[in-house]
Amino acid sequence: MAILHAKGLGPRSLALTLSAWRGCFGWLVRHRGFRVNPVLGIRAPRARDRCRRRCRSSCAAPVPEEKQGTPELVRDAAMFELLYSSGLRLGELVALDVDDGRLDLREGEVTVTGKGAKTRIVRSARKARESLQRWLTSRNQLAAAR
Repeated sequence: MAILHAKGLGPRSLALTLSAWRGCFGWLVRHRGFRVNPVLGIRAPRARDRCRRRCRSSCAAPVPEEKQGTPELVRDAAMFELLYSSGLRLGELVALDVDDGRLDLREGEVTVTGKGAKTRIVRSARKARESLQRWLTSRNQLAAAR
């Protein structure tokens, strides 16, 4: 493992190689009379958590200007800002219900249920919180019009 690491293999590649060696030597112990699996005590290196890449504002599509727009534009701008700033998945955004207490504008946190029914808390940017506040005050106009 040290030699492979010195050659520049990353932690994930090293872990995959170690897993293959464990399986191979495990089979040799069970079926070919090897007494010991020599890689059983070796631990794989820890891989760094992948951090989502942030998109620069110059590469993002402009968010619709909602200040003098219709309630629909205010809603859409709030959704875009929340998606952009927090990294929510689209399904998490669609399932979000602001009336169930999962949206904390003061702290800037949103509690969502994502893949595998796992609940997580994501942070949102100040601009998204402001946009959401405008949406919450104008959403009754949209509901009354329908």
